[in-house]
Amino acid sequence: MKQGIPVTRRSTCGMGSHRKVSEMSHNLLDLRHLSAAKPPVVATVRLTVPRSRDFLCVVRCVMMHVGAHTTLSVPHLEDLRVATNEACVLVMDNCDPWQRSVDFRFDELSDGIDMEVRAATDTRYRAPPWIDVNSFSWTLLDALVDSLSWEADATSIAIHLTKHAPQTTSNVN
Repeated sequence: MKQGIPVTRRSTCGMGSHRKVSEMSHNLLDLRHLSAAKPPVVATVRLTVPRSRDFLCVVRCVMMHVGAHTTLSVPHLEDLRVATNEACVLVMDNCDPWQRSVDFRFDELSDGIDMEVRAATDTRYRAPPWIDVNSFSWTLLDALVDSLSWEADATSIAIHLTKHAPQTTSNVN
């Protein structure tokens, strides 16, 4: 499990009642990246697709195309392809049933990809969405990427993930 700082947020649930939600294992700030500067964003691709699993192939193709411009190896791109699929399904399953589209943002980094999957929610009629971080899907996502978090509020749910190319060390004698 990644070390991190627990995030506490306020969410609205139901008929205007408030409850404080404290998640110890949800939305952890990844301390490994606090000491190092984030790599610069080389390019950003935004994509909106209908909320249908039939369009996951389009999302995976866009991710692979963006990834082809990075230093990620083919096995790392395949890991990211599986992670993209899992993140899409988790967001689609947790957004409102009447939500018609899902938004994606792919940031090409100098050493990898930063990705966000986001869909709208409406908590006036239901409790805020919640992703089970103990589920198989979340565990698989966590194993495939370098940094992973999710957020939800009264208007949207999002998953953020980052995959970096492995650092190569050269031994010069």
